[in-house]
Amino acid sequence: RLRAQTDPHAPGRYRVNGVVSNMPEFWEAFQCKAPQPMVREKPCRVW
Repeated sequence: RLRAQTDPHAPGRYRVNGVVSNMPEFWEAFQCKAPQPMVREKPCRVW
């Protein structure tokens, strides 16, 4: 909890898994299918 309050960076699992779990290219490359944890129900697209 202290680290979350003082470190400006997100924990590693969120910096990596949070990003790739929104990428259809990742799902295809690693053959992920819903409802696996690495496949978002509603992916977030920025670009």
